[in-house]
Order: sequence, then structure tokens, then C-alpha cells
Amino acid sequence: MRALVWFRRDLRVTDNTALFRAARDASDGVVGLFICTPKQWQQHSDASCKVQFWMESLAELTESLEKFNIPLLIGNCETYSDVPDQILAIANKHQCDSVYFNREYEVNELERDKAVANACRTKDLGVHRFHDRTIVPPREISTKDGRFYSVFTPYKKVWYTKAREYSQPLKKPTKQPDIQIRPSKIPTKIDGYQLEESELWKGGESMAKKLLKKFESSIPNYNQGRDIPSLEEPSRLSPPL
Repeated sequence: MRALVWFRRDLRVTDNTALFRAARDASDGVVGLFICTPKQWQQHSDASCKVQFWMESLAELTESLEKFNIPLLIGNCETYSDVPDQILAIANKHQCDSVYFNREYEVNELERDKAVANACRTKDLGVHRFHDRTIVPPREISTKDGRFYSVFTPYKKVWYTKAREYSQPLKKPTKQPDIQIRPSKIPTKIDGYQLEESELWKGGESMAKKLLKKFESSIPNYNQGRDIPSLEEPSRLSPPL
């Protein structure tokens, strides 16, 4: 079985549920895929610096995946409505039997993922979706009669209990057989965007880890530092990977 891992904003190899599970399940290698949808990004008012951040993160992700013999392909289509056909075409071209991806919960993204899952099933492609974006899955925390909490303290107690269940990090993916597929080149031009490096926001998993480490050291002063925008201490974490 060959797996296709569809990356979205989860541009990392560490603690990536879909990537970990695909590498564990595959017997004939794993192919990575990221799809650029510039018109959809414009509809969502995604800024050039955000798209640049993604491209920088994809460049590092490509290098990281190569260590595990996983090629990263870059697709391109205008909007989310074109994504199902592109995934089917790439899966067919590279003889992938199943598609793995982590869930996204926004409205357009939910509709896109539903369309992809339906399209895959019509072609007998396996679909494997995973919770990965938040510590506790949405709608997981509720009262005994299934309602949302209206009082913070009991909510907090349940959240802590659930968080311990879901907060065990996964290892990096296992190394795959070499399937002789070359990774794509990272785009340097995206229609509708002016891409240029930012001194403030640097993409890549390694930079995210550095910033997180720096944030950890500033936690004792967080109550004071969060009220002073000029300080770097409060957070200044990169967009989520």
C-alpha cells in the first residue's frame, strides 16, 4: 500500500498525526502533497507575508521529508473546488491507494475536505482523517447530558483531564523505501502575491521550535510582558505549523 499525505498548514515532520500514521501503515512508500490555491487564498485575504511563510516552511519540509525517502509534491489550482480532481490525478499517477490528512475546522476547509473524501471513495481510495490542530478535539468537552459548559471551573477540570489523554507527542515518521519520485521545486512566484523574505516571521519547523523555546523561558513574566507590544517576550510565535 502506498500512501498520499496531503499537507495543509501542518508543515512539519514532528508530531504530525497523518504523516506518522501513513508512514506506519504504508508498505510501498509515502508521497507528500501540498496544493497551492492562490485565488482561494485571496478570497480569504491571506497576506503575501503569510504565503511567503508557507513557501519557506515547504522548503524546509521538503528537506526533512527527503531524510525519510518521502518526496513532497507541489500542486496548483485556483480554488478549493478544484482540489478533489487534483488529488485524484496525483494519487492515480503515483499509484497511491489511500489519502491521509489532518482535519481542519473552518467552513470552507470542512466543505473542501468533505468533497475530497467523497471523490476518493468514488475511486476506491482509502481516506484517513485525523485530529491534529488543537490539543483537545472540538466538541469533545461537554457535560454529562451532552451540553456545553457555561461555568469555567468545571470546564477547566474536564479540559485538563482530556488534555492529558491527547497530549502525548508522536515520534517522527519511519524511513520509507525509495520510490524514485523527485520532489517538486518550491514556487518562487504565486499569482496575486509579492513574495519577499520577512525579518519578523521566518518559516520552517526549526524556527518554530526555537521561538517556542524562547517563549517557554518568558512564561514567568507573561502577565507583565503581554501588555507591552514592543517586547518580544510575550510570544511572537510564528503562525501555527
